[in-house]
Parts: sequence; structure tokens; C-alpha cells
Amino acid sequence: MILNNESVKVQPIREEDMDFIAKLWGDKNSMLSSGGVFQVDETNKKQLFEILNKVDDFNNHYIIFNDNKPVGDLSVRDYDQDKHAHLDLKILYDERTKGYAKSALKQVLHYLFHQLEGQAASFELWLLNDFVHDKLQAYGFEESSVTEDATVMTIKRDKYLELTK
Repeated sequence: MILNNESVKVQPIREEDMDFIAKLWGDKNSMLSSGGVFQVDETNKKQLFEILNKVDDFNNHYIIFNDNKPVGDLSVRDYDQDKHAHLDLKILYDERTKGYAKSALKQVLHYLFHQLEGQAASFELWLLNDFVHDKLQAYGFEESSVTEDATVMTIKRDKYLELTK
């Protein structure tokens, strides 16, 4: 799956993207709301790529580009017979609030609900992340689970289709 809309492109991770993953996952400000930094170095780069890259499966790790420059990543996991995708999206701290996440999310949701006829998409927000919570709510996501540590925001197919008529 390669998605392209205006200047924002979402494509499956390639081995050459691992330097960007090391930069993104190693940046304290970018990873603060995602559980903290994760150091990617030369010794674990190849092994991590093999874990992240699922080749032609929708359950995969994707890189978000703006004008061919990597600005973030997107992970799709646990999409199977129930057609419910669990998403995770991160944008470099210095590239936030420029619309890249919104564009990438719109493209992925369109693909999920129109091409794959998916039934739901969810984000799990760790800790208190009011900014992302409010953005997802504005896009039609609703709280489907709330615990002390995390809030799961979900949008179902019928709501998505109603909102995008």
C-alpha cells in the first residue's frame, strides 16, 4: 500500500528508512507521548527492520513523507478477520502542527474503509494527551475504553462513512 495525497505520502518502511526511525524514536520530544525514547543503533537496526517490515500486508509499518522528506511513521497492527485496525502515528516534534498527521490519517482511513471495507480503527493514547485526544475526536473518533494509563479512541465504519459523505 502506497498512499499519496498532495505532498504527503504514506509508504511501507524500507531498509533505508531505518536512519529516520533511529532519529524519530530517539528524539525525546517526539516520543514523549509514545512511551519514551527507543534507541535504534547499528547493532539492532537490521533486526528491527525485519520486525517492522511485513512486506505486502496491511499490518505494517509505514513512513510518512512530506515532499519526499520523512516526517513521521505510522503503524497498523492486529488487522485481521474482525477488520479492526489498531493504529499508531508519530510525527517529528519539529514537524508537528503542519497537517502531515491529518493528511496521513485521512488517507489511511479512506483506504481502510473504502478499499478494505474495514469495520473500525483505533488509537491507544498513553498518559494524558489532550491535543491528540481532541484532534481524534474532531475527526470522529470516540472514547471506547478509558483506564488510568490509557484512552482508546475508535471510529467505526458507519460513522466514518457518514462523516465523509
